[in-house]
Amino acid sequence: MAHYFSKEMLKKLSYSKGLGHQTRTRLFLLSLVLLIVALARPVVEKEQLDTSEAKSSLIIAIDFSKSMHQTDIYPSHLALALKKLDRLLAKATQLDIGILFYANDAYMLYPLSQNPTLLRKLLKDANITHTFADNTNLFSALEASAVLFKTHSNKHLLILSDAGENVSRAKELSYVQKHHITLSSLALTPTPKQRMKMLCKQSGGIYRQYSWGDEDVQALLKFFTKRHPNMQSYHYALKQYREYYMFPLLLGLMILLFLWRPHLSPRLLLFCFLSYGTTPSQASILDTWREYQQAKTYNQATQAYKNKHYTYALKLYKNSLGENPKRNAKIYHNIATTYARSRKLSLAKKYYEKSLQSFPLAQSKENLALINKQLKEERKVLHKKYQKLLFKSIAGKQQYKTRFTSYSVKLHTLLPDEETRWFNKVLKHKSPLYLQKIPTHLRSLDANVSQ
Repeated sequence: MAHYFSKEMLKKLSYSKGLGHQTRTRLFLLSLVLLIVALARPVVEKEQLDTSEAKSSLIIAIDFSKSMHQTDIYPSHLALALKKLDRLLAKATQLDIGILFYANDAYMLYPLSQNPTLLRKLLKDANITHTFADNTNLFSALEASAVLFKTHSNKHLLILSDAGENVSRAKELSYVQKHHITLSSLALTPTPKQRMKMLCKQSGGIYRQYSWGDEDVQALLKFFTKRHPNMQSYHYALKQYREYYMFPLLLGLMILLFLWRPHLSPRLLLFCFLSYGTTPSQASILDTWREYQQAKTYNQATQAYKNKHYTYALKLYKNSLGENPKRNAKIYHNIATTYARSRKLSLAKKYYEKSLQSFPLAQSKENLALINKQLKEERKVLHKKYQKLLFKSIAGKQQYKTRFTSYSVKLHTLLPDEETRWFNKVLKHKSPLYLQKIPTHLRSLDANVSQ
């Protein structure tokens, strides 16, 4: 270079304040270490977000003795008991439920579960026609329920049976009071069993005769779901973390930038680092809290939808909307489907269109086509009715007052969202049934009486 340039010119062209090779290598390795640390996502655990839910615990004990196969109540006492059990499980969303079969001994079908919908599905797979014993021992149901209630509070035991001789129930009353069990009974018999009725009343429970409708089931559920200080509480904790990955990431990038562009002012880079370093962590905390609240509201809306509380589900779905277009599209899809279930097709159409505007979900597109087709057919039907009414009105010169029937959609043709589709796939599989015998020792006075 000195051969082609003078010393003055070479001095102007040279950069004498550059970093040495060894220093540049060390800084590059340091930036690489910082980037690896950033990829490890260092966090510090914050205070947990806690949410709680209180539920009563209910054991349903079904009598499987010989008398339950009588057909004076069509098709049989046992078939009626299973039907009532199915209706209870369909409506009992605020209870922990377990199921027992009993006769001379007790058998656990399912322990206490927080998912009555799943129990209902599993119970449908059960095809039990076996008679466990000729007689009924009420104490077997009481002892078995006490075992299942071991870690629970606010204990309810519901007996579905047609048995109950006119004998003293003093021992049974002493037992349920000792174990703090509230005994109730749904009698599957035309005539009340007075001793059993008195036992339920003395233990704090209720006694109901069966009905052909759901009045008996609704009365029982209303009693079981009453607020009580001893209701079982469930706490769900969501861990919160403060993210610190942005600090090593920005520092590593700053060193790389300084190595590649040494003429940039380090003070400018430091200012960018400090001005950006405090904001993302605060934003991530707010975003985490907001997403948690939205997810919680969405889950509550889905549960309300499954329980056919459509008005409440709509309110919760709308409150769970956020800033994520794809997630909003799914929520709009659920809102539209809820409106369709409520026979409000115009609103269903509106929200399917909103779903497609947020994100093109295939289910929303196909459902919108079905809704439009149904609306078109219904408009044709209403037009024909109007023309027919108009013709009669002109011909007879009379004013006819009529009310058109509201249109309905073929709901079975609507495509479900991904969650519902997955749940439906699970329900198609048959589940094996296992009965676990629970050892019992006490016997009622009428336990040896053949029904």
